Amino acid sequence: MQSSIAPEFCDPGSIVYGGKAYVDRFDRRAVGGQGGHTSLFIAAKKIVGFVRRLGGGEQEAWQLLLYYNATKCDPPWDVTNPGDEAALRHKLHDAMKKQR
Repeated sequence: MQSSIAPEFCDPGSIVYGGKAYVDRFDRRAVGGQGGHTSLFIAAKKIVGFVRRLGGGEQEAWQLLLYYNATKCDPPWDVTNPGDEAALRHKLHDAMKKQR
């Protein structure tokens, strides 16, 4: 299973490094039972748009979605659980389709 890159291992010039600061500015949190799925999907679309504007792809978007999950989801999805990881990847892929 792949997890979010720790900031100390992230190149300051990389899309993921800049993307973490971008995600930190998101006002909306994804809270279970309070529209969390919708909030997560909106965040995924924003992340995909950001990554694409900077010339990145799915890998960078995935890393940033994992970061969003760890910092803005309450409770966070358990990416060590194959079902949760698949659900997050599905949201990312749907966001990528919508952001074409």
